Amino acid sequence: MNAVRWTLILAFLLCSACTEPVGPAPQTAASSGVAAAGAGLVPAQADEIFVEYVSSAARGWQYCAAPMAEGVSIALRMDVGSGNAGDVASAADITYSTTNLQEVSVDEADRVKFDGEFLYVAEKGWSNSPSPPFVRFPAAGPDLAAEPTPEAAYLPEIEIVPPDPPVIRVLAAGEEPPRAEPVARIELLERVTHVDGMYLLPHHRAGEEDWLAIVASALEPVPVGRMLRGRTVLQLVDVSNPAAPTTESTLELDGDLVASRRIGDRLYLVTQHLPAPRQPIPCRPDGVATAVSAWDEPADAADVLPWISVDGGEPEQLVDIEHCFVPDALRAAEWPVPHVTTVTAIDLRDPSDRVSVCVAGFASQIYASASALYLTHADARFRALYAEQAERIHKFAFAPEGPSYRGTGIVPGTLAWNTGSFALGEHDGVLGVVTRGLEGYRLTLLRESADGERSLEELAHLPNEAEPAPIGKPGEQLHSVRFMGERVYAVTFRQIDPLYIIDRSDPERPYIAGEVEVPGFSDYLHPIGANLLLGVGKDVIVESGMAWYQGIKLELFDVSDPRTLASIDSLVVGMRGSQSAALSDHHAVAYLAASAAPHRTAVPIAVHEGPPGAASLFQPWSHTGLHLFEIDENETAPALSSLRDVGALVRAEAGVESDQQAPSSTEGDRAVIQGGAVHYIHGDAVWSARWRSPETFIGPQ
Repeated sequence: MNAVRWTLILAFLLCSACTEPVGPAPQTAASSGVAAAGAGLVPAQADEIFVEYVSSAARGWQYCAAPMAEGVSIALRMDVGSGNAGDVASAADITYSTTNLQEVSVDEADRVKFDGEFLYVAEKGWSNSPSPPFVRFPAAGPDLAAEPTPEAAYLPEIEIVPPDPPVIRVLAAGEEPPRAEPVARIELLERVTHVDGMYLLPHHRAGEEDWLAIVASALEPVPVGRMLRGRTVLQLVDVSNPAAPTTESTLELDGDLVASRRIGDRLYLVTQHLPAPRQPIPCRPDGVATAVSAWDEPADAADVLPWISVDGGEPEQLVDIEHCFVPDALRAAEWPVPHVTTVTAIDLRDPSDRVSVCVAGFASQIYASASALYLTHADARFRALYAEQAERIHKFAFAPEGPSYRGTGIVPGTLAWNTGSFALGEHDGVLGVVTRGLEGYRLTLLRESADGERSLEELAHLPNEAEPAPIGKPGEQLHSVRFMGERVYAVTFRQIDPLYIIDRSDPERPYIAGEVEVPGFSDYLHPIGANLLLGVGKDVIVESGMAWYQGIKLELFDVSDPRTLASIDSLVVGMRGSQSAALSDHHAVAYLAASAAPHRTAVPIAVHEGPPGAASLFQPWSHTGLHLFEIDENETAPALSSLRDVGALVRAEAGVESDQQAPSSTEGDRAVIQGGAVHYIHGDAVWSARWRSPETFIGPQ
């Protein structure tokens, strides 16, 4: 997701003489005649319809090529998007933890994968890389005339220099003694700037290989002006023999990666392509773009659609125009960035078996259930319709022939910035969405229209006239939300944390079934068995009317009966200033369910602590490490369950190492629980320890 963000930023920063997007002013829903039922997608049907839609948006972009001084370099921080949360499988026979998922049957890419024996760790090109790639421009070209012609434009040769090429390390992980012994390295294409994540696909039948699918990003100079455009790279590696991995195929797709998901053998890539004009638009010496527009000439599908190349071969069109859609009743000029969003389904065991569909427009968030993929986009053009901003949601069902467009719905408000795809959840074909609007937070329940109109119709929303109680009190912010079957859990906070249980068993009559208030708040919610919920967030002290964030807090809730919803145990690690990647990235949480033994979870924490003082006082950094916890679940009496601190595998301590005088971040940290052992991935190294004695560890490995 963030890849899209930095490419858009680059498009504006690196076009040193670009002007603001131009074009007709955005229309409101009222002036354009848009209603919820007419805000969906329609097949492009013909090249000229789709091409005109995209190219009309592109005309608003003033690509121009003003020269730059020799030796100028621009540092590019490569942030990597993160996924979402919580593996709820009751795998009593599984003795190791895997990637923490939002939906049990929908796999997510991550920088670490584990098959019970071998660890696969993405290094160097990950988001916490200390040396971001940079771009170097050559010496300036000839001076441009006051009224230049396109032929006089300056076309630079942009050099992209990744200081440390990303690599995947393979390590043999052992439980007794705890260890992670490096056995192999997997190299990536030189032009890859960073790894977005990996998928591990073990064999299911005799004769099948074990596959590692690496999803990465690369940058490509646009041949017009000083723009960079993203490419998505999929590298398929045979890891049947982990000590000798072999790359079998590499696919390169035009477009930034928005997100990816895997269901069974099929990988779904959502990418966003930014078409570039075929001819340069020169700039005058004063930096003003000329009136020359490369899009004034007729374009065809090849100009605007993304392409794909396989194993370095000749590029081919990624998607056919008959599989593309344009928004109904909305004009492209209302969204002046000419994105083409593509959903590509790839059979990982046969990458030649792939199918793509595309949408002329932008996608800001995705959510995937086991049966469908949803693309969302915050759209201010519906303000007149709902007196506020709205979310437009497109549904694509997973079908044997590929993603199948099923309809579009409009939901008032916007997704909270910190909830990501957790703000959406599907159950029995009904999609739930939590948004924030002018009147507070709202749950909307949508289902495909039965009349075949390809729309998602609203079944109900909350609050409503029959159930007027709000989700959160005035001024409170939504910190976390979790859809689990017939229930929705939501945490809001201002000075105290209300946890709500919303019952959606009848999608036409949702209601708040339970509520409890506790100090602090939870940024992440994780199910523990059928009757418990674990919250990970911050403790809070209210002093002089202000709520001051404190240490990392784990809170255990009894959710067996919404009417008696209660906090039954809690632990706080550290004091004010303590941080954890788990508060914003659910993949940082490791969890291993158990039937007879306690459930186990591990959370990386940068601990700040010191002598007692004012609640507003930030404490000095003490140490950074992996903190281990156990949950004793009492299935017959959930209220008697408990939470226990087992200890910590401390990686860095203040004053102990010369390079650790400053706080050591947990960004990108991961953990794997393997039976009686735990492996902590901090930075590019691995530390291993026994679960019961984490203070004695082996590392770095």
